[in-house]
Amino acid sequence: MQQEKIAKLINEVVTKDPDINGLMVYNLPKQKVIATTFSSGDTKKFMKVEKLYMDVETNKATKIDPAGDRNWLMVSLNRKIVYSIRITDEVHLYGDLQPSEAPTAAIEDGLELALMIGRML
Repeated sequence: MQQEKIAKLINEVVTKDPDINGLMVYNLPKQKVIATTFSSGDTKKFMKVEKLYMDVETNKATKIDPAGDRNWLMVSLNRKIVYSIRITDEVHLYGDLQPSEAPTAAIEDGLELALMIGRML
């Protein structure tokens, strides 16, 4: 994998965009971080939350509504906006963003970033 290139890319994106608090690229089934801009404590916390969410989605939600695999998700949590984008079957991009009244541009930027990372894998 191109871990160094991915790390450099997400670091540049976070540095240039003040609306992005941090980004993480990870392998969900293996619970392995490929690259992150978060502290190690925050990285562990976000990985745990993502795993719990995906387990609930897979074991509960899809049994009721078999909509297929999730490609992306954006959630507003209190004063925070987060997104998760599936790059490959195993690799995902997680973003933590500043609050916004119109966050649709953030998911568009995230999808473009996911495409760039996908090309590096």
